[in-house]
Amino acid sequence: MATVSFKNATPSEVQVIETQIVPAESKAVATVGTDRVIHGGARGIEGEITSKDIILPRVNLVQKTGPLVDAGLIPGSFVFDKEVLLSNGKDPLEITVLRLVKQYKQKLEYGNPETPQVYTTQQEVIDNGGSLRYGEPNFFQEIAHLFLAIAKPDTISEEHASHFYREQGGKQYTNAVFTVASTAFTAVGKKVIKAGYSQLRDGLWLGRWNLTSSLQKNTKGSWFIPEVTFLGMHDKDAAAFFDSMANA
Repeated sequence: MATVSFKNATPSEVQVIETQIVPAESKAVATVGTDRVIHGGARGIEGEITSKDIILPRVNLVQKTGPLVDAGLIPGSFVFDKEVLLSNGKDPLEITVLRLVKQYKQKLEYGNPETPQVYTTQQEVIDNGGSLRYGEPNFFQEIAHLFLAIAKPDTISEEHASHFYREQGGKQYTNAVFTVASTAFTAVGKKVIKAGYSQLRDGLWLGRWNLTSSLQKNTKGSWFIPEVTFLGMHDKDAAAFFDSMANA
């Protein structure tokens, strides 16, 4: 079973990974953390290309500590590819969830230099000596990778507008992946999964969402979590556009 390397961003919140994904032009299935040979794809590229060669840009939620806030970004804001400010967290960011991949990540103490193990199924966690019960030794928590189409915000500068290279209905979009864990998984991952078994049963890409953030507190401190609000269904043309992005 392949594992995925994670780098802790904060004690309890959003984690950063390198996520391999097959490009939209390919007919292969996009995967997380695997090394799959890609057949077809971009013109002008030769040789054996695998999913390890293609890393989709990420969306990060800026926390109160860490390199992003050290670089001058405001806690609670969303950043594309660690450099492009998408939203301050209060102004809604329009997204379409193309796909969601759920996994289980080993929960290590904050500051532990070891690389957490990640598995795809509960059985793999158990077979490798892990536990799914919070508080028990070698606990594995639920995480979700959300593959997104992000509508270009009005605040994006001309310098960064080229990141949004797809167009539909007068709007520009870009692709990215956003990973949620812990309370962020509960706030976002479970909500999207629930929608996938109800109003979005025919495809996650059929629905529109707003992405914002809020400050959470407990006795150990405070941190920001993402929140999503369902906006409704895409029209027929938009649905076909996002279908092609999700299932190419």
